[in-house]
Amino acid sequence: MGDRIVPVPANPDNPSRPSDEWMRSRAWIDGAVNPPVMYFSHGDIETVWNYWAERLPQFRQQQSQTTSIPVIDIQAQMPVQDPSDPPPYYRPHVYRPIVPTSDQHAEPAIEPAATSTNLDREYSVAVTKTYQVLETKPPSTRARNKVSQPKSIAKSDTLPGTTVIAGTGRVAFVEWFLKLHQLDDQYAPGPLHRPPFYFWWQGLTKTSRFTIENDTQFNAAVNELRKCNPNRAHFRVFVEFDVDSMHGWRVRAKRPVEDQTGDDQEMTHGIAVPSLEAYSNNDQMKGHFVGKLKKTWGCNTHKNEHGGSGFCWVDSEGQHVGLNMKVMGKWAEEILNGEATVKVPPNIPGIETARNGKPSVRPRGRQGARSGKGAQEQAVSPPSTDSATALLLAGVTTLMSAQIHHTSQHRSRSRSHSRSRSRSHSRGRRHSRSHRKRPRHHSPSLPSSPYKAEPTLDLAECLSDFFVKHQIDMRPCQEMLEGLSFTPDVIPDVSVERLCNVMNMVEGKVIKFRKFCVEWVEMKHRHHRN
Repeated sequence: MGDRIVPVPANPDNPSRPSDEWMRSRAWIDGAVNPPVMYFSHGDIETVWNYWAERLPQFRQQQSQTTSIPVIDIQAQMPVQDPSDPPPYYRPHVYRPIVPTSDQHAEPAIEPAATSTNLDREYSVAVTKTYQVLETKPPSTRARNKVSQPKSIAKSDTLPGTTVIAGTGRVAFVEWFLKLHQLDDQYAPGPLHRPPFYFWWQGLTKTSRFTIENDTQFNAAVNELRKCNPNRAHFRVFVEFDVDSMHGWRVRAKRPVEDQTGDDQEMTHGIAVPSLEAYSNNDQMKGHFVGKLKKTWGCNTHKNEHGGSGFCWVDSEGQHVGLNMKVMGKWAEEILNGEATVKVPPNIPGIETARNGKPSVRPRGRQGARSGKGAQEQAVSPPSTDSATALLLAGVTTLMSAQIHHTSQHRSRSRSHSRSRSRSHSRGRRHSRSHRKRPRHHSPSLPSSPYKAEPTLDLAECLSDFFVKHQIDMRPCQEMLEGLSFTPDVIPDVSVERLCNVMNMVEGKVIKFRKFCVEWVEMKHRHHRN
């Protein structure tokens, strides 16, 4: 027989011969045979013993006297050995303890591995949630046009709770602390592993804490926790998890199930489903004609603010008048009233067509209408309503009154001089000719208007002077600035961001150019006044 015992279950139908020691003791294991034989019930022991007691003469008489099989304690009663027989081989049972019982053959009870009080114990747990937040500091008053870059700052929230740890699994424990932070509807633990979290308790440091990612690591940490004494003062379990590392375990938002019981299978929810019940019949017809106007008067020449095709009404001379949603809405109202059509616009603010079909507002573009005769007729306006013409008539009237007054004074002076000269000749006195030069009387010049003309602010000249002074060439941007009517006196009022987008320049050059325009315009006005 070898050193290692290999238990082999007994076969009650055709049992092998047991040893004489087992026949005397009838124990759970027959260790005197090779390999040892284990018996799992009292019924097996009785069957094997009765089978070989009939065939062995020394045990036949004992079988007739025995009515039941008592369980004998091996340690209490040792069998009487014959000096000639070899000593019996006894080995303690390692699987089940031998429990003394009565004549009723009951199965021995198995001792549980852990008590229920240890599994149901509740622990005080502090759960910490960590996350990153981007914060931007407000710019200081000294730093002009300087915005600080956002910085990532780590923050954490800790909430206390009480739960059973040893009696639950990893998935249930993760669901518990996610619910504690009200994140159970956003994240869910994986059935096999992760999301990761840290697990430790009082007495351990953060360097020796457990990193839990699967069930094996969680069970190992719980077994170590059960070895501690939770009844000591201020004993607490700590859990820490990072929300930013849990994107792979995010739960998709649950949408309500649509009611499919009705006969109507048309969609009733969504941004692409029209809600016609929210609009009246008049509004629906108005929207219908607005769509027709957009389809009829689409313009690829003039883009909208998003870079797409705009909408322009084109008159008989080819001039483009921009149409926005407000103007098209009023146009659609006039169509519903029968005052206009899709092809012929009404006389409304934004279009204001005259009887000849020409708009009174300035058409779209930098220079207006480019046709010669049409532009002249449009530029000329009635004198009665032109303020410039009224100023010119006032100047002419002032000039005529000054001329008449000066002529009357000149005639009176010439008459007085001729009379004095005639008197001197009549008296016979001869006067020497005076060599003094007489003052010449010049005709009065045109009086200046009370409204002085503004100095000429040429954008090309301003860009050239800026290049000479700062050696920054912005002359290629002249055409783009003129297209937006950004003259030197207007540029200082335009934002730096807008000028950077138009001129495709960096902020520093644009700021220098704005300051230069202020100085350049002041210089022009100062020279004009002098």
